Amino acid sequence: MTSYNASNFNNWQYVWNQSFTAEPALGNRPELERFFPLPEISVPIQLSSGLLAFYATSQGANPKWKFAANVKRKYATGLTGECKTLA
Repeated sequence: MTSYNASNFNNWQYVWNQSFTAEPALGNRPELERFFPLPEISVPIQLSSGLLAFYATSQGANPKWKFAANVKRKYATGLTGECKTLA
């Protein structure tokens, strides 16, 4: 089992940074504080680590907000073809 000491800043490597802005949802009730989700974002680098961290900030975020991101791993194999199920 791999063990990480995440509290040691020397163990971290900064590899990519980008800013994104969510657009407020339409409507006349600003107290709902709803925003359109950001579209899917592809990180233009290939990572080799088993540990990945994200940091999200907002100047106007409600302190009650808890959700910042949904992360999915995708594998590009270069293979193409058709998949068939045998019955």
